[in-house]
Amino acid sequence: MKKQITLLLIFILFVLGVKAQDSNLAFGFKGGANYASYRTPDAFMDVYKGKIGFYFGGFANIGITEKF
Repeated sequence: MKKQITLLLIFILFVLGVKAQDSNLAFGFKGGANYASYRTPDAFMDVYKGKIGFYFGGFANIGITEKF
């Protein structure tokens, strides 16, 4: 079920991307993952664990004029 939802969302995003070329309005969603770790030269700190984070958001491209 999860795989079907993922495939449907990918298909919808591709369709929106194709339609965006024809008009002055484009919108969509962005998201991803991030892995960060911090290391110090401190000799007492010998555990270097990373953190996993996620981000998501939306965007809109609104054309005002052809030359702007």
